[in-house]
Amino acid sequence: MLESLQKDEDTKIAKGLKSREVLEPLHQITRRYEALKLEGDNLVVLDSVSSFSLPELSTGAQEQILLALRIGFARKILKHDQLFLILDDAFQYSDWKRRAWLMDVMVDLARTGWQIIYFTMDDHIKALFESRGKVFGDKYRAYQLSGEILA
Repeated sequence: MLESLQKDEDTKIAKGLKSREVLEPLHQITRRYEALKLEGDNLVVLDSVSSFSLPELSTGAQEQILLALRIGFARKILKHDQLFLILDDAFQYSDWKRRAWLMDVMVDLARTGWQIIYFTMDDHIKALFESRGKVFGDKYRAYQLSGEILA
């Protein structure tokens, strides 16, 4: 019984990895990878010429792919409903050019009704959010913790 449930779940995941809802954010976020597949328990990412096991990739690339998977599967499950993302310095291992791309994805999600909550200690990422957040007027909020320890 348990094996049957596991096989059914694996089939759903494999099918989801090929879906438009998952592949669209993968390409939008990475601007490189076009496909995903499972080889046993290993996630493999493909670009136009090569395939890579997820652990072979840089930390930044891994985080971008995992973010794309979270967004993609959430979209697939929710259909047209929106959710929220809580991210803790999820872009810190990305180069500065890619950070701007990631910010564009966050703005696009927010425009469709998603709520984005992002924690950072990185001044560059903070500046990107402040710059891009202006398009939302008073719906954009930024808070800076004082660093003061209470009690």
